[in-house]
Amino acid sequence: MTDITVTALVPEGGLHAGNPVWVTVTLANPSPTPIRINKRMAVGYKDHLSREIFITLRDDAGNEIPCPAPVDYDRNFSGPEDYVLLPPGRSLSTRFDLNAWHSLDRPGTYSLEVHYQADEPLARKPRDVATGVFNSPPVSFTLA
Repeated sequence: MTDITVTALVPEGGLHAGNPVWVTVTLANPSPTPIRINKRMAVGYKDHLSREIFITLRDDAGNEIPCPAPVDYDRNFSGPEDYVLLPPGRSLSTRFDLNAWHSLDRPGTYSLEVHYQADEPLARKPRDVATGVFNSPPVSFTLA
């Protein structure tokens, strides 16, 4: 079984409803062998195509918050150049504005879980690409 560690980092403090919330996502390979991943790490929605990263957002009561108006994105599937070997002990990171993908217009405390999937069903991918969905631990943050 492939072992990929996914972590999400949200800055502490200074976050305000309606403003950008920059999330840093890091994939790490803690295994002793290289793992083939999709380095593009494009953000999207769980039920949409052409994405490697999607999120689960919850309120302070633990209820999942659906996205009220998903971004309508259209991008090509990953090409062969997007699939690379992540050496043992190495990591790869990207950032995205959570508020660009999920409207955060109310103050409150939220919990974010980031999911990474390299083996999107419709993409042409190498046979040895990491399979399945890898999840970060939940990260809490507060919007003023």
